[in-house]
Amino acid sequence: METIFNSLKKSVCTDCGRDIQKDFIFCPWCGSSVNKDKQIENIALHEENMRIKWHEEQLRQDAKILDDLEKELTAYVVCAQLSR
Repeated sequence: METIFNSLKKSVCTDCGRDIQKDFIFCPWCGSSVNKDKQIENIALHEENMRIKWHEEQLRQDAKILDDLEKELTAYVVCAQLSR
């Protein structure tokens, strides 16, 4: 019979020697980096999320600029029509 503790995937910290879960990127006892691949993956994911947020903000700013230009153009068209 397998217990819940046996079903957890474990790894051993190379610095302090304690058992830790494999999905940890840092040892909870000594703080050393455990899984370099997972750490690099998390950093790349964070960078991609930041890039997406930056592009979304740029799109929002561009949309606001276009809205402002549309309002100005509408005002100019109305003025031109009234001056005829």
